[in-house]
Amino acid sequence: MDEQTEKTGTPEAPHGYGPDGAPLAPFGYKADGTPRKDGRGRPVGSGAKTAPGPKKKGPRRPAAPSAKDVAAKQRAALLGLADMVLTPVAGAAATPVVRARLGERHAMALSGDVVILQSATPQIVDQVVALAEQRPGMLAWLDTLENQAPVMGLVMTGLQVAKAIVQNHMQPDARLAAAGQTLVRVRAAQIAEEIERQARDLGVDVPMGEAAAA
Repeated sequence: MDEQTEKTGTPEAPHGYGPDGAPLAPFGYKADGTPRKDGRGRPVGSGAKTAPGPKKKGPRRPAAPSAKDVAAKQRAALLGLADMVLTPVAGAAATPVVRARLGERHAMALSGDVVILQSATPQIVDQVVALAEQRPGMLAWLDTLENQAPVMGLVMTGLQVAKAIVQNHMQPDARLAAAGQTLVRVRAAQIAEEIERQARDLGVDVPMGEAAAA
C-alpha cells in the first residue's frame, strides 16, 4: 500500500494508510485499537488538533462620549464656576465693609459689573468651549474640579447662604421675621405633640393644657 489514501473511508482506516502501510490516526486510537474518526472524546493532551471554540466576550467597555457631549459638559461646568465666582462678589458689594472700603459709588458699580459679566458669561463660555475643540487639553483641568464636585457644591451653598444672611441684616423683612417667630411656635408644637404621643403609648397620663384642649 504505497498510496496514503488507499482504502480511505473503511472502518479500519478512516483516514487512509501511511507509507508503511499502517492506518493513519491523527485523532488517536479507540479502545479497540482502530483510529478515531474525529477529535470527539479525545483525551486531553493527546496532541490532536480540534477546531477552536467561540471566543469568550469580555466585559463591554463603555462607549466614549461624543464631542457634543463633552462640549455640553464643559459648558455646564464653566457656567457653574462663573456663577460660583460672581455670586459672592455681588453679595460682598452690598456689605457695609466693602461699601465703606470702596465708597458707595464704586460699590454700586461693582454690583453693576457683576450683572454685566453674568449677561456676557454664556457667550464667553461658548467661545472658550469652541476654542478647546481646536486645542485638546485646554480644559483638562475641569476633570480635576469634577472630582471635587461635592466640595465645590458645599462651598457654593455656603456662599449663597451667607449672601442671604447679609442681605437680610441689611434690609430686614418683616414677613421673614414673623415667619421666624411662627417657625419657633410650630417646632414647639411638634415637640409637644411627639412627647404626648410617646406618653400615650406608654400609658402615662397627659395633662390637659392649652395645646391638648385645642
